[in-house]
Amino acid sequence: MQKLSRWKKKGYHKPVSFLLIWITIYLFTWYMANHFTHFENKTTSTLVTWDASTLNIIQKYRSLIDILILPVSALINWLIVARPKLNYVEVFCVSFYLFSFTFIFHITHITIASLLGIHYKDNTGEYITTAFVGIWAFYACYDFYKLYKIPFLIPKLILWIMAALLAYIYTAKMIVKLLTALGF
Repeated sequence: MQKLSRWKKKGYHKPVSFLLIWITIYLFTWYMANHFTHFENKTTSTLVTWDASTLNIIQKYRSLIDILILPVSALINWLIVARPKLNYVEVFCVSFYLFSFTFIFHITHITIASLLGIHYKDNTGEYITTAFVGIWAFYACYDFYKLYKIPFLIPKLILWIMAALLAYIYTAKMIVKLLTALGF
């Protein structure tokens, strides 16, 4: 019987609940940082950032926007990287964890910047966020997919990150326009 207990399945957080936990912590952190720091949004529109009004809506409704973009990102990931070896549902579940860790990064970024009094609502903050999330997503996906011996994994991951970033930017802009039209 002791041998069987050694093989007992280890506990883990389910993907949806893990994402919802980190979304809740992110919303609390974002609210507290806005309440205590009073930084103005100095973001200007560039290739990887949005104008200040769009970014305000994205930051305010990031959890909703990310939940709506999650299936699109998972589909792009599945089509470019994982399709021959994994099915869409498996990639979709992994995407919940990927998005959860992006919220963890946002929480860390906002907390450290707020505590140190560093202005985080500018283009530099968005560039840093985009770079770190992209690098981390590349590493996490590489670490996961290398187990499946997917051919040309690194070029596929680079292509996926570029496609996912473009899809995120375009889809987020569309969602912001929809939210604005609905009066949010």
